[in-house]
Amino acid sequence: AIHYAQFEKPFLQDLLGERLSSIPVICTQQLSKLLLPELPSPNIRAVAGFFGQPLTGLNRAGPFTAATVHIWRGLCERLQAQSLKDYQSLHAWMQSAEKPKSTRYAYRIEQLK
Repeated sequence: AIHYAQFEKPFLQDLLGERLSSIPVICTQQLSKLLLPELPSPNIRAVAGFFGQPLTGLNRAGPFTAATVHIWRGLCERLQAQSLKDYQSLHAWMQSAEKPKSTRYAYRIEQLK
């Protein structure tokens, strides 16, 4: 699971070469767009915050990796609720799913009164 895999894949390709084709890569950003259309943004800070782990500070690999793990766990709960429990079914669903249209964004903050 990689958040924004289209950015990271070229670096992995340079590192792993042809071996990358044997590793299933799941983009948590793309998955977030499909499962959480009510989010105003699918970026790592927004999705991590939605799942209760705010990402603050500088852009560093450690916090981003921890945030991606947290995002993946949150997404897995939603996937299991849809009976998507293995890579093959998830991949097929992602290929065929249309991006849902959200009419209203959801923010996980309390409204000021």
